Amino acid sequence: MIPPMPEPDPVLLLGSVWMNPGSHISSSTSTKVSATPSPYVSLSLSPSDRGMDPDSTRLMPGQQMGTLVQYCKELEEGRQNWLQHKKEATWRLSRLEQQLESEKAKEIEAKIRCLREEEASYTSKIESECEEQLSTWRRDADRKEAKLVEAWCSKHVKFVKRVGVHFGGGAARD
Repeated sequence: MIPPMPEPDPVLLLGSVWMNPGSHISSSTSTKVSATPSPYVSLSLSPSDRGMDPDSTRLMPGQQMGTLVQYCKELEEGRQNWLQHKKEATWRLSRLEQQLESEKAKEIEAKIRCLREEEASYTSKIESECEEQLSTWRRDADRKEAKLVEAWCSKHVKFVKRVGVHFGGGAARD
């Protein structure tokens, strides 16, 4: 089974085919053209447009130029409106991009500031832990030094007593 052919997209046709004075066949449906000019011009949206009345699209020769000019003016106005809309949309898009970049920059600055604060807090914490550890080591070193001094003094006193006993007898007599 062969699928049906889709209908063609509507196409605006401005025909200037002149026909016989008695003929009412539009240029879009006729392939025969007479050399005798007709006062009618056919204007249709598409050859398959069934809802259009062919007689309602015919224009008188005096009207065709004015209508064509009017259509051209409307087309130009539409184009100008579209260009203006495009220009405004481009400007809005540019502003949005700038705003987005600005917001990204602010977010990045805020993140950097937050990271610096974290760094400062962490550094401060590490410094205080190091100072506490250093203080602990100093106290331990001071205690060990005091014990060593005490032990040295004790040994020195014992040594002096021993030496003094050996030498002390002679010194004590004088």
